[in-house]
Amino acid sequence: MFDVFNLANWPLVIIELNYLNTNKEFDDFLLRWEKLYQSNTYFTVVIDTRNLKNIGMTNAYSGSKFILKMREKSPQYLQDTVLIYNDSYVYYLLKLAFSIQSPFSNVFLYNCPHTNIIEYLELFNNRNKNADLVIVKKA
Repeated sequence: MFDVFNLANWPLVIIELNYLNTNKEFDDFLLRWEKLYQSNTYFTVVIDTRNLKNIGMTNAYSGSKFILKMREKSPQYLQDTVLIYNDSYVYYLLKLAFSIQSPFSNVFLYNCPHTNIIEYLELFNNRNKNADLVIVKKA
């Protein structure tokens, strides 16, 4: 499965991304993310892209269109986004999507070169301390 949503620590949502077989899988991932708004609760997303494979420019463009769409939601329930990556190409695609459309939440990027188990809750609680790059949402 391309995306695994873990809601066990709600309102912290942990999403692990894996091998992308089709662009439809990516679009379905964005729809699942959007459905989190149905809870009418403020939440934070941690996205682990360390196992992400077969992603491309088309998906970066889809991601930037998603950002534009989500920016228009009111109230804006997504508070922070923590992105974990270990591949320079994935980092490039993230930056490309954010250059086309600035984020609608605060974004914390972490380069994590290993694929060991991460304590996501601890990473979230310390997100302001060790981020490689912080992108503050524009008002």
